[in-house]
Amino acid sequence: MAETIEELKKELAHYKKMMGVGEYDPATNGYMVLVEQLRQRNEFLKEFKIKDKIGSAVKDDPVYGRAMDLIDGLPKMVSSVNNLKLELKIEFNPEEGKVRTGATTPQSLSKVV
Repeated sequence: MAETIEELKKELAHYKKMMGVGEYDPATNGYMVLVEQLRQRNEFLKEFKIKDKIGSAVKDDPVYGRAMDLIDGLPKMVSSVNNLKLELKIEFNPEEGKVRTGATTPQSLSKVV
């Protein structure tokens, strides 16, 4: 029964991963994936110049068509990411320098909708 602190930490990490809590929370990880995808879209669209592509037919320039699809879907994605952030109670704590998530209960989820 003489387990070391390191063994206990490994065991704790194993159970956290199994239970999906802490840094292993799949909902928070999914949120982070969406944020990264939104960042990538923003960066792409920031560099995309409509005036350089507007004269092309969509069938001749697939980049133009895809960019316009991204532009059309951007407001919905921004709203979805923001709503998910509220639902998961994700906030940035400047004192800790990292994202903090609050407790999520069925009751708190019903208040967000």
